[in-house]
Amino acid sequence: MVGISTTDRERIVQAVRAAERGTGAEFVAVIARRSDDYLFEPLFVASAVALAMPAVLWFVGWPDSIAGLIQIQLGAFAVLGLLLRLPMATMALVSNRAQVTQARRLAREQFFALGLGKTAERTGVLLFVSLAERYVEILADQGIHARVGEEAWRKIVAEFTTEVRSARAADGFVHAIESMGALLARHCPPTAGNPNERPDALVVID
Repeated sequence: MVGISTTDRERIVQAVRAAERGTGAEFVAVIARRSDDYLFEPLFVASAVALAMPAVLWFVGWPDSIAGLIQIQLGAFAVLGLLLRLPMATMALVSNRAQVTQARRLAREQFFALGLGKTAERTGVLLFVSLAERYVEILADQGIHARVGEEAWRKIVAEFTTEVRSARAADGFVHAIESMGALLARHCPPTAGNPNERPDALVVID
């Protein structure tokens, strides 16, 4: 699983279930390894280096044939391209702005894909985490957003982000879910016959 053990996954699922029992909101947690493949940046850098090599090699006088030069270019492109596709190298090439943009995009895609924008009382809530970008966001439909202020969400996100950056993603998940559960219980308590419209689960995107 994405950076979280099976035991920690079960802890998170149990926290989601406990939070849902105390509220009428429909709550789903999502964790992604990363929000995009980020193919452009590694390929661009590898291509730029390979294209710049003829000038450098010509200056030093090596190799002495076009065929040799092409082989070196292709080899450099292949090796550098593979190295830059390693997760840490790739993320180092991607700007913070691009990382946030992709994480926000995926969060919204998941909100609608999981049906959180279609609950009967418009009470869908998504806790979204993308590990590679160290990005955390809470998205709430209008039935919840009208009752809970942005400041309350920001505090939970800030605390969770601190734990993710300290490599305590599982603990951060549980603490955030508990905080959200307490908040939602106050602002959106369960009603008689309140149906569970969405599964109480942790969605994992590898």
